[in-house]
Amino acid sequence: MQLKSLTMTGFKSFADKTSVVFQPGITAVVGPNGCGKSNISDGIRWVLGEQSAKHLRGDKMEDVIFNGTESRKPTGMAEVTLTLTDMAGQLPPGFGDYNEIEITRRLFRSGESEYHINKIPCRLKDIRDLMMDAGVGAKVHAIIEQDRVDQILSSKPQDRRFLFEEAAGVMKYKARRQEALSKLESTQQNQVRVNDILSEVKRQVNSLDRQAKKAERYQKLRSEMKDLDYRLSAVEYSNLGLGWNAATEEFRSLENGSTELHASLSKAESAIEEARADALAAERELTTLQNRIHETESALARAEHRVEMSKSQIASLTDQRARDLADREYLTQEIARVAEARSRGAEEQRTMASAMEEKNGRLKQRTTVIEGLAENLRSKEQQLEETRAGVYSAVTESAAEHSRITTFQARLSQLDEESERGRKETGELEQRLQESTLALQTRERELAEIAERGDALQEERRSIIARIEETTANKKTAETNLGEAKDRLSDRNSRLRSLLELEQSLEGYQKGVQTVMSARKENGNGERLGKIHGLVADMLETEPRYEAAIEAVLGDRLQYVVVDSQTDSLKAIDFLKSKSGGRSTFVPRSPREIKTEAFVKNGHSGVIGPALQVVRCKDNFNDLAQYLLGDVVVVDTMQTALHLWEHNGFHKTLVTLDGEIVDPWGAVTGGTTADAGGRGILAKRREIKDLEQETAALSRRVEELVAGVRELERSHDDNKAREAELSREIHQTEIELVNREKDAASLRDETARTSQRVAALADEAAGRAERRTELAASIERSTVLLQGLEDGKSSAQAAIESLQKDLTDQKESLESARAEITELRMAVASLQEKQDAAAANAAQLEHSGRELQNRLDGREKELADIVVKLQESEKAITEAEAEIKDRIVVRDADREVLVARQEAYRESADGLRGIEEQAKEVRHDIEAAQKR
Repeated sequence: MQLKSLTMTGFKSFADKTSVVFQPGITAVVGPNGCGKSNISDGIRWVLGEQSAKHLRGDKMEDVIFNGTESRKPTGMAEVTLTLTDMAGQLPPGFGDYNEIEITRRLFRSGESEYHINKIPCRLKDIRDLMMDAGVGAKVHAIIEQDRVDQILSSKPQDRRFLFEEAAGVMKYKARRQEALSKLESTQQNQVRVNDILSEVKRQVNSLDRQAKKAERYQKLRSEMKDLDYRLSAVEYSNLGLGWNAATEEFRSLENGSTELHASLSKAESAIEEARADALAAERELTTLQNRIHETESALARAEHRVEMSKSQIASLTDQRARDLADREYLTQEIARVAEARSRGAEEQRTMASAMEEKNGRLKQRTTVIEGLAENLRSKEQQLEETRAGVYSAVTESAAEHSRITTFQARLSQLDEESERGRKETGELEQRLQESTLALQTRERELAEIAERGDALQEERRSIIARIEETTANKKTAETNLGEAKDRLSDRNSRLRSLLELEQSLEGYQKGVQTVMSARKENGNGERLGKIHGLVADMLETEPRYEAAIEAVLGDRLQYVVVDSQTDSLKAIDFLKSKSGGRSTFVPRSPREIKTEAFVKNGHSGVIGPALQVVRCKDNFNDLAQYLLGDVVVVDTMQTALHLWEHNGFHKTLVTLDGEIVDPWGAVTGGTTADAGGRGILAKRREIKDLEQETAALSRRVEELVAGVRELERSHDDNKAREAELSREIHQTEIELVNREKDAASLRDETARTSQRVAALADEAAGRAERRTELAASIERSTVLLQGLEDGKSSAQAAIESLQKDLTDQKESLESARAEITELRMAVASLQEKQDAAAANAAQLEHSGRELQNRLDGREKELADIVVKLQESEKAITEAEAEIKDRIVVRDADREVLVARQEAYRESADGLRGIEEQAKEVRHDIEAAQKR
């Protein structure tokens, strides 16, 4: 089997579709840190079914989807496809024809996953089974993580066995075996619960049979009741037929009177229609008049509104004309002021032009003088520089000689200091050599002591490791015992839960019992239900060997509901009736006392005794037990019971341990029942109690085992901590030993270096004596040369001082001329600025004059328009006032006509109401006749 290719899309750092083809000969993937090498192995592990995000170096499985960058959006899906080749003979039968197989896994951000084999959807289990047959998978030896090679090499033999089993192909069979065992255990648990339920369901058959018979009786009675209802209906139908004939004769006589009333009603309705038509015509005429009056008043309002608007416009135009006249006066004055300012500005410009011409002439004259002074100054400065160069050369040479002399003297002093240091260093080195020898001897003694301490620590560490191995073995044994105890506890808890669920749901009990006990559980002993103490089965307990006998003799009486009194029984029965909740038997806590004869054994063998002696009853319920079992005697076998009944001559109920009964009259009950394989109510409750005790004991056992495992873990951790501490101490001892060895080696090297240094210092002292003689001769030669240079430097210095005095005088003259030129230039610049400002001011005044003239022309035009508008508004007011007078005349005439028409309409309406009253009385007579 070979990896052929790996294709990744949106997986971790592979945002785009990336295919890695594993050609023959490829053994590794290399690259810099962070390029995605580990993501390739993660992709292989993931596509083979890895479900742990931590094994893929993430916190949650969604982390494998590309999460985006600053320049790229996140993807919504991760997909990896792995192609395997050379698979012949390694695949299960369904894939035997394939030599190459392709596995695909997809994960969406919504959490949905998809798996494919050769592009066919499949389950994760299918991929795991397929790869297990081929010997690969997400957790097998074929995928080795970082640092796992060292872990494999250093692991114990029993840990390596896991890898060998994987390589040998055993793991797939172990996995299948574990899966089969898990399913078998689950099936066994389910079978136990099914058996429990079946045993309880079988007990319900008798109760359900009785309920079915009751239902059949109910159906029969209901059929009889329907037949009686049909007969009663036939008799009632006959009686109603006789009454119908008499009512028909009366109806005919009333119908004749109704015909006459209908004729009168028709005449009245015709009159009403004619009156209504006249009223409608009058109403339309009134509406027309009212609309015409309304239109006239609207026109009046519009004309008055036009008058008001025209008056308002005249007032507004008058105000606007006054403002325009004032603006015209202001603009005329401003135009005159701007013209005067322009005249003054032109005069100032002419004055400034004349002053600038004068200043420019003086500037040219002083510039010519400055150029001559500057040329003479440059000549003097060049001569001074040449003289200074000669002096500088002499000074340089003199300084050089001074420096050489100083250097030679410094070297002499240095040689003297070096000689003194050499003598001191030689003494110090001889002292250090003696100290190093003593320190070396001390280090060698310490090395021996450290080695001896390290051997003792190693011996203690081996002892601790032996104790760790012993503790590990004990821990495994304790964990095995703990697992067995937990399995037993889980089994018992499962059985207990099943029984408790059946008991709480009252499975197998009568419907009436279920209804009453459920109501008591939900609402308690309320006023409506009465005071209920429980069932008879709740009040009695017995030993396991007597359970069959007690349950047989009591039978359905175990389901009797125990109440406080007969009044509570009536309340409970009324409650069942109101809820249609079935039937039940209610027995008071203290039934009426019935005297029974005391039982005397008389030496009969096989007689166990009265039933009251083998049962335990709750406090205050002894009378109930006496009522139920007072005349019952328990014997061992049916033979004993029959013998006792035939010869003892008493009237008692005899019951055997197997549940067979002989009543006082000799009737014998025995054999098997339909639920013989099940358990009775008392046995089931006793089993619940036993299971509760057993689970409590098992829980304590589990806690003890958990405490023991924790104690072994603490001991193991302590030993591991001590072993780690010893390892650190051993490591520290080894480090200390190496350090001491380094110190000893360093001391040996230091002793050798010190001896070599003493010899070197002696050679250096001889060399320094020779160099001192040579330096003294050099100092004498440099002193003679320095004296000649100092004499030449003095004469050159006098010449420099004379030239510097001439240069100072000429510079003062030049600076005075330059200051004058600067003043002239500043005056010219000032005049130029003023001239420019005057020109700008003149342009601004010209622009302002044009704007003022334009505004004045606008005001003249507005004044002319205002006069025209005033004339138009006055004309509109005159026309509107004339229209108002005409409209008032028309409105008053229409109002007089409207009053006359309204009076006529009211008279017609009164006549119509009279006719309608007559018609109403006729209708009332018709309705009365119809009712009769």
